[in-house]
Amino acid sequence: MADQDKDDTIEEAWAIYRYRNPAVDPCDAKLALLARFIEKRRHAGEDDREELLAEGLALLRRLDQHGDEDVDVD
Repeated sequence: MADQDKDDTIEEAWAIYRYRNPAVDPCDAKLALLARFIEKRRHAGEDDREELLAEGLALLRRLDQHGDEDVDVD
C-alpha cells in the first residue's frame, strides 16, 4: 500500500470523526492515537481501507466513552 493511501485513511477517519464532533480540536491527541492504531492494524496484515476506517472510528468512539487509559491502541 502506498504511503499516500496510509495518510488518506487516517485523514478520512479523522475528518469523519471531527464532522461528527465539531468541538474537537484539529490537533487533538486522539489523532496520534488513531494514526498509531491504524498503523498497528496495517502491520498486523489488515489492508482493507474500509475496514481500517471502521476500526479507526470505533477506536475514537471508545476513547470518547472510556478515555485513553481504558483503550488499548498498542
